[in-house]
Amino acid sequence: MNMQTLQSVVKRPVKEQELLAGYTNFRVGGPARWMVEVERVEELQAVLAIAKQAQIPYVILGGGSNLLVSDKGFDGMMIRLLLREYKIEGNRVWTQAGLPTVAVARAAGDAGLTGLEWAVTLPGTIGGAVRGNAGCFGGEMKDVLVSATVLREGRIVTIRNQDFAFGYRDSMLKHGKDILLDVTFELIPGDREVIQEKMQMCLQKRRESQPTSGGSAGCLFKNYQIKSDEELARLQETLDLQPTMMEKRLIATGWLIDQMGLKGLRIGDAQISEQHGNFLLNMGSATADQIMQLISFIKTKARDLYGIQLEEEVQLIGFED
Repeated sequence: MNMQTLQSVVKRPVKEQELLAGYTNFRVGGPARWMVEVERVEELQAVLAIAKQAQIPYVILGGGSNLLVSDKGFDGMMIRLLLREYKIEGNRVWTQAGLPTVAVARAAGDAGLTGLEWAVTLPGTIGGAVRGNAGCFGGEMKDVLVSATVLREGRIVTIRNQDFAFGYRDSMLKHGKDILLDVTFELIPGDREVIQEKMQMCLQKRRESQPTSGGSAGCLFKNYQIKSDEELARLQETLDLQPTMMEKRLIATGWLIDQMGLKGLRIGDAQISEQHGNFLLNMGSATADQIMQLISFIKTKARDLYGIQLEEEVQLIGFED
């Protein structure tokens, strides 16, 4: 494959050996062999056809908020989705996958629709939020999504909420090759002032509980789901579990990391936040290797102390070795 072939199907300039640190919230990551930005579905289809024919691996890039790229980079094609159109009709919001989640939440609020106020605190794009069934402050993407279209082996396919197999920070998009193109949310008419107040409350709570300085991919690990009565009893013997954790059978990982005394731990410029244990920060010049060392240390200690196997929320790129 040559650059001319790739450039012929997209409007924006194709870049070679583009450093990915500038495209991720962690601000780390080596170069991608190619960086391609697509503004239309037809461009995406054409780029994917070229990648398939040339047998080039690719990764779909949204806002880069939930991504950790290795220091060596990615020997393949990063395809950045810039599909950013939206429209609101009645109580339904249609949005393409590349639009920032914050923009969608605010647009819905301005239209007097309630149900997405919590999403005003989310970094990244709608595509990433739906892929990971993002949620906070009592809301999740699965609660408001009605339908979507995906690109499946080059064809545009419409799917319904139940087709997503939504789970805790999970959906079928994490386990297959479908690429989300757009989604439709169904919301409820509400009072604009009340909606705005709720958004401000969510933002204030976010500022009070989570760090705002340093590059971060948001919550590093999923909260831990307790799998059985036996495990609950075992963990209760070693951890003073809070009542809500026992009720929901879900251990907040930030709380767990605090219990292990790891808040503030630092390797180079990679640091576990002193404010929230489930946030790992780039304090200036951290490397992906330093971040991975901290991830490994946290997982090992949780396993050795409590038999808990933590699972990352972030997507890892370029760590195949």
